Formats: sequence, C-alpha cells, structure tokens
Amino acid sequence: MENKSVFKGTALGLFGHVLLGSLLTSVTCGIMAPWAVCYVAEYVASNTYVSGRQLEFKGTFGGLFGSYIKWFLLSIVTCGIYSFWLVGNMVKWMISNLHFADNQGALTSEYTGSALSVFGYCFLSGLLSSVTCGIAAPWAIAMLLKNILSQAVIDGEKLTNDCNGGSFFVTYFVGLILSGITCGIYSIWFAAKVVGWVVEHTSAPEAAPAE
Repeated sequence: MENKSVFKGTALGLFGHVLLGSLLTSVTCGIMAPWAVCYVAEYVASNTYVSGRQLEFKGTFGGLFGSYIKWFLLSIVTCGIYSFWLVGNMVKWMISNLHFADNQGALTSEYTGSALSVFGYCFLSGLLSSVTCGIAAPWAIAMLLKNILSQAVIDGEKLTNDCNGGSFFVTYFVGLILSGITCGIYSIWFAAKVVGWVVEHTSAPEAAPAE
C-alpha cells in the first residue's frame, strides 16, 4: 500500500455498524447515541490509512456522554441557538480522539478551526445545494469536507485535503441514480464509496523513521 490513502473497510461492514448504532440509539431514545458515534468512528478509523499510516479512534462512550448531555441541554435552554456550535464541537471532539497507530508518544490531535465556522460551512453547503436543486451538491460537500479536514491536526501532523466537486461529481450522481433505481439498496455501497473518496483525497506527512 506504500504511502497511499485508502479506506479498507467493506460496504457491508460499514452498513452493519451504522445500522446497529442507529437501532440502539432509537430503542434507547437517544441515550446510546454517544456509543453509536464511537462504534462507527472506531470502525472507520481502524480501516483508514492516510498516506500509508493507519488511523485509530480512541474516543469512548464515557468520554462523550457528559459532553453530549451538556450540548443537548444547552440547545434546549437556548431555544436551539447553541445548535450552531453543537456540530462544530462534535467535530472538534472527534478529531481530538483520532491518532496514528504508529504514534509512539503522547501527542495531541486537534481541530484548529472554530466550532462556529463548521456551522457556517454546513449552512453554506446546504444553501448552495438547495438553490441549485442539488446540482451544486458535490461542490458544496467537497467544500465542507476540505475545510474541516484541512484544519485537522493528528498527533501534531497537519492533514492536507484536495477534495473538489469536479472529481466528486460522477461518484455522487451515479450513487444517487443507482440508489434510486435499486430502491435504496445501492446506498449501502454508495456510503462506503464516499468514505473511500474522501480518504483518497486526504494526506499526511510520512512517519518519522524509527531510531
């Protein structure tokens, strides 16, 4: 695999993790949502290699649950205003728990952008997709992902990302069409293809040689 960026997980493996997480979240009225997030993130990270370096996710249900409850309550008492920060805070928490498997030290991971900027890009992406009746969706999604991933620092190493709507266009619309004519069945494979596309367009510095 050398220094390639690739997602080695399977479509059915990803679907199974998302399905189980969604079911547990539903039957527990949202209580198990933090566990579901960590469960899916751990699968994706363990099957993701960025520039040949395997990722690992160290977030836990216990580590997220307290923040999850706090964010939920703040969203309620502020009549939804805090939700502008909620998605960004989740992104920051997720990235802070991403590490390289070859990391030998206690290095820190972080998202260097602001939580509010994540909301801004989410809003702009949604707006662009809406006013163009979905035609600009590949560019809107690529813009959002590039903004987030380009500001991610994993174990002190800044990621780079070159996602763009032009390269995502075919993957996106072919996936939508096939998902439609198969009554949603192809969406199982479509989700894995999107993850794979994002990973392929992300890179990181090479690991320092062991002494």
